[in-house]
Amino acid sequence: SGVVYTSLDSKWAEQGVIFTDLHTAAREHGELVKPYLMKAVNKDENKLTALHAALWSGGAFLYVPRNVQIDVPIQALFFTSEKNALFAPHILVVAEENSSVTYVDNYVSAGETGELVHNGIAEVFVKPGAKVQYSTIHNLGEKVTDLSYRRAIVENDGSVDWIIGEMSEGNSMSDTTSLLKGNGSF
Repeated sequence: SGVVYTSLDSKWAEQGVIFTDLHTAAREHGELVKPYLMKAVNKDENKLTALHAALWSGGAFLYVPRNVQIDVPIQALFFTSEKNALFAPHILVVAEENSSVTYVDNYVSAGETGELVHNGIAEVFVKPGAKVQYSTIHNLGEKVTDLSYRRAIVENDGSVDWIIGEMSEGNSMSDTTSLLKGNGSF
């Protein structure tokens, strides 16, 4: 999969916010990606997570530095029209101490898609005092099997709010978990 368009307001970029595709982030910001990639969802957790770890393509990386409060949603769209394919984007969100952000993504399939598997993983790391709202809408066709793992690790006084719309016509499996690792986390 490939990136068609990205845009981040210069106001946020000047404050150190990074929003890019995960491949670019791994290449240009490896020191921020490596400590988190496949750490909330373990690649050896089961066969589906192992397959995702081996074959992921595309996805997004959102990094919000300490004390940065983003007051507009950061959005991504994942679109597929491929037939007989694996659709495996990986989302990685890191919200540093006392930051806040709303991330929204949409998954859409279109056209006469043949059998298709979406095997996606989203990992969210919420540092002390940070607030993350993660919203996702899946609107995939009836021949799409949607397998989604979403996991957040939430530290002291941090919070994550999941807003999930599973509106796909095909089969879906969704595993969304928040691991509360600190006092006052929710």
